[in-house]
Amino acid sequence: MLLSALGLTRIGLRLAWLTGMVVVIALAAAPAVLRFAGIDTYTVRGGSMSPSVPLGAVVLVQHVRPSDIAAGDVITFQAPNDTVVTHRVLGRSAGDDPTFITKGDANPTQDPDMVPGSAVIGRMVVSIPFAGSAVSALATPSGIVIVVALLVSLLVGGWFIDELRSTVVAAAAREAAAEPAG
Repeated sequence: MLLSALGLTRIGLRLAWLTGMVVVIALAAAPAVLRFAGIDTYTVRGGSMSPSVPLGAVVLVQHVRPSDIAAGDVITFQAPNDTVVTHRVLGRSAGDDPTFITKGDANPTQDPDMVPGSAVIGRMVVSIPFAGSAVSALATPSGIVIVVALLVSLLVGGWFIDELRSTVVAAAAREAAAEPAG
C-alpha cells in the first residue's frame, strides 16, 4: 500500500514539474512565436474596456490595414500621449487612410481625439483575462524566484520520494530475507 502511494506521489510530482516547465517555456516563447505570425501581445492596464476586456487581460493584436477596420472592431493604437490604448471603433471616415472614432466600453463618452490610421497597431483577435497580471507578476525578480523555487522544490520532492521508495523496497527485501523459510 505504501509503495503504491509513493509511486502515485512520485508520478504526481513529476507531472507537476513537467507541467510547470511546459508553462514556463510556453510563456517565454509565446510572444516570439505570435510576433512571427503577425500578432503582438499587450497587457491591459486600465478598466476602460471592462467587462469585455478586463483590467489585467492580455490582448492578442493582429496587424491589419486601417482600411480593413470597421465599426465594432476593437483596435489597439498609439495615443497622442504615447500610451498604447485598446478601444472599440464607433465609426470611421471613408477612404484608404481613415480616421477612427473610438471609445472604451466602460467609458461614458467617446475618446476626445480621432485616431489616425497611422496610429493603429492592429485589431484585437482575442483577450485572455487575468493573464497579463500573472505574467507581469512572474516577470518581477520575486516572481522569477518563486517560480524557480517551486520548480526546484518539485524536483527535490520527486528525488526525495524516489529515495524513500528505494528505502522501503530495500527494507521489505531485508525483512523477507530474514524470515525463516517454511
